[in-house]
Amino acid sequence: MVRNLPPLSEFGRYELLGRLAVGGMAEIFLAREARSAAGISRRHVVIKRILPHVASDRRFVEMFFDEARIATKLSHPGICHVYEFGEVAGSSFLAMEWVDGISIGKLIRSARDSGGVPAPIVVSVCAAIADALHYAHTLKDDDGSD
Repeated sequence: MVRNLPPLSEFGRYELLGRLAVGGMAEIFLAREARSAAGISRRHVVIKRILPHVASDRRFVEMFFDEARIATKLSHPGICHVYEFGEVAGSSFLAMEWVDGISIGKLIRSARDSGGVPAPIVVSVCAAIADALHYAHTLKDDDGSD
């Protein structure tokens, strides 16, 4: 169970609980807020952190923060919310909503043995993705511009 995982390390105001994935430019961690007010449960989040070999590329860091600024404006049930972005000890990061559940990749891999993902599920997932993309691509700034 996610809530019982012991922290591996601290990262700013978060406890890193485990690495979920790593790519060529960033790594993704399951984390939780390290501190909270008395009696309030600590929120689980996903931390996306730029890898050290990419952090020295100023253009990439600027693109990463542009992504964060845009993502914080999105509010849609099909898009993970970005709570915070910044830098901790020279490491740029995003703190995003944790959605507990099966990944689409795992769903596809497990369905291979049974003939694939059923068509109604594929259609439902594709429709939800299309709805989220439509929302993101038609969102206007506060002044009404694209």
